[in-house]
Parts: sequence; structure tokens; C-alpha cells
Amino acid sequence: MSRGGKYALGALLIVETPPHKARAMSRTQAEVPEVHPLPQLPSRRISLWALVLVGLGLLLRLALVCADYEFILRSGLFGDDAFYFLSIARHIANGHGVTHDGVNLTNGIQPLYTFMLVPLYWVCGDNPILPIHLAGVMLALLSVASGWLLFLTARRLAGEGAGLVALALWMFSAYVLRQTLNGMETGVSAFFTLVSIWWYVTRVRPSEE
Repeated sequence: MSRGGKYALGALLIVETPPHKARAMSRTQAEVPEVHPLPQLPSRRISLWALVLVGLGLLLRLALVCADYEFILRSGLFGDDAFYFLSIARHIANGHGVTHDGVNLTNGIQPLYTFMLVPLYWVCGDNPILPIHLAGVMLALLSVASGWLLFLTARRLAGEGAGLVALALWMFSAYVLRQTLNGMETGVSAFFTLVSIWWYVTRVRPSEE
């Protein structure tokens, strides 16, 4: 046999796998189950559903706060304290100071929300009803923004599905509607609370990890 033939035969012996080892390897490969990933909704579809929920939630809120003034009174959508805030904001806008009756000063208010109401009376002039509806629209927008922040936070912590569930519960819960559209500072407080939680989850927490 030539020298080249000997080298080729040696290489074949080194590379070739013994039959019993080959059978063991094929048997091992046959026993390994094939893993299929869990099906997930595309992110684009999740975003579309989130926008639909936000749109419907906004329409629902605007329908409530823009309804007839008599409906707002009869339904109890605005609590008694809501009109207390509105009255003080009206007196501030008219230059009477922080007062409910135009005579005696008071400090029994939530300052941030009260001063958010003052520009509404500057814009509406002597119209006593329109500022009530505009205050409701402002709270409706804050409520929807709060729901969006909740969606982003839940999605970050528990995934897309959890974010959608949290958003749907916020948008259509009767309790959330009543608390965030009650004409008081509750909706403002909820919004800034969710801003703080979202900021922590997306900005502070990653740096701690």
C-alpha cells in the first residue's frame, strides 16, 4: 500500500465512530423531547387592544362627566365635597381669596386640586355649570392616563397579558370610575401615585439590580 493510502486509512479509523457508540448516541437523541415555545400574542396586537381599551374607557368617562347637570346631581357622581372645592376655586378666580362663602377664609382644601380648578373659572366667566363639566373632563383624562401607567407598570412586571387585564379592570371598574370621577382630589392623587410607581419600576429598580 502506498504511503498516501496508509494516511487515508489512518484518518478514516480515527474519525469513524464505533458502531455501539453510534447506536447509543442515536438512542439518546431520540429520547430527548422536542420543546415547543408557548404561543404569545404579537406585541403589535397587544398594543392595539390596549389602545382600544383606552379609547373605550375615555368615551365612557366623557359620557358620564359631560352628561346633563341634573344627571350628575341625581347619580351622585360628584360628592358633596366636590362642590365645596368648586366654590372655593370660583372665589379664588374672582379675587376673593381662599374662601367658601366669600367672607371667611378657610384652609380645609387640597391645595393642588383646588388651584387646578381655578383656571376653569377664568375661562368660563360667569357660567356656573360649564366649570363643573370641565372639571369632570380633567379628571376623566387623568383617570385614563392613570390606567395607561398601570398598564405599562403591569406589563413591565408580569408581561403583556397582565398589563391588558390590569388596564381593562381599571377602565371599566365601577369602583374606579366612582373614585376617580368624584369631583375631588382622589383622581389626582391616584395619577401621581401611579406616576411614582411607574418611575420606580422603570427607572429606579433597574439600577438597583
